[in-house]
Amino acid sequence: MKRFSPGKLICGIITIILTLSCLLMIAIGISEIRDSASVPSYYLDEEDYISTLQQEDYMNLYDMTCRDCIPDKKLSSNIKACQAVARYYQAATLYKAYVLTGDNLAITRQVQQMEQYAAQTGNYSDYVEKINQLLELDSLHTGETATNQIGGKNWKIFLLLSFVGSSASIRDPWYTGRFDETYADVERGCYGLLYYLLHGDK
Repeated sequence: MKRFSPGKLICGIITIILTLSCLLMIAIGISEIRDSASVPSYYLDEEDYISTLQQEDYMNLYDMTCRDCIPDKKLSSNIKACQAVARYYQAATLYKAYVLTGDNLAITRQVQQMEQYAAQTGNYSDYVEKINQLLELDSLHTGETATNQIGGKNWKIFLLLSFVGSSASIRDPWYTGRFDETYADVERGCYGLLYYLLHGDK
């Protein structure tokens, strides 16, 4: 029977221990990766929602609603109501944008969504009126009237720099790498637009 020297025997034992340790570490790493992949790290509770709503931070509330997507998470009635307020705010914001552009089909779609979400706000239904006041929805009119309020029957899209007598477009920093030039163009155009809105001379 072949006998191993003490040195070789010790090296063999160390090799086996290191191999087992590596396998154990790999197994633990795989388990942690699976756990982190199966359970999202972004978790919000009822207090988070109510606090954000009471601050009337509707944009952040909507962001929270979109990101809080833990599978099989049971939502309380208060969380559902807060999420409904957030979705109402998003729908109302789009509604205002469509009214100002005269997109009647989109207006109808947003009104339906607003009614749907408003009905789900539960104990927080008073925030619907707060959002309406914030966005000044009561002063809006749909269809041609809204278009006339902005620019008259011949309303059209203008280049921003046309308000300072230029036919050029805003310089794109993606191509120029000069954000300072882009900022200067936008600033100049905005001053021209403001003058036009105040005095009516383009």
